[in-house]
Amino acid sequence: MVRRFARKLMLLLLSAALICTAAVSYAEESVSVEITAVDPDALPSAGNVLVTISINNRSDYELQSITVSQNGISYPIPEDKVIPHLGKAIMPVTVSVQDSQIGSPIVFTVGWTCDGEPHTAQVRYDQTHESDYSAECD
Repeated sequence: MVRRFARKLMLLLLSAALICTAAVSYAEESVSVEITAVDPDALPSAGNVLVTISINNRSDYELQSITVSQNGISYPIPEDKVIPHLGKAIMPVTVSVQDSQIGSPIVFTVGWTCDGEPHTAQVRYDQTHESDYSAECD
C-alpha cells in the first residue's frame, strides 16, 4: 500500500513538473524586434544609414501585414510578407538622416498582425547601440 501511494505521489509530482515546464515554454513564446546592424554606425553630418531590422517570431502564429516606419516615412515591405511560426525576417531599410537629427536616436515603428490582432513595437537605436522589443502574441 505504501508503494502504491509512493508511485501515485511520484506520478503526481512528475505531472506537475511537466505542467510547470509547459507554462514556462509558453511564456517564452513571443515576437521580438531588434535593430541588428547600422552602417555606418555614426554620421558626422547628414547622410544615409542602412539599418537592418530583425523580427523573430517565436509565437504559435504566423505574422502578417508587416510594416516599418520612421519619422513619418513608411518603408516598402512586400504586402505578402509573412513570417512563419519560429521564423525570422531580416529587413534592411535606408534612412536619410538630416543634420538636425545627428546625435538623436532613430525610432522605428514596426507593425504586424498575429492571429488577427494588430500589434506595434517602437524600436530605437541610439549611441548605446541597444535596441530591442519583445511581446507576447496572444
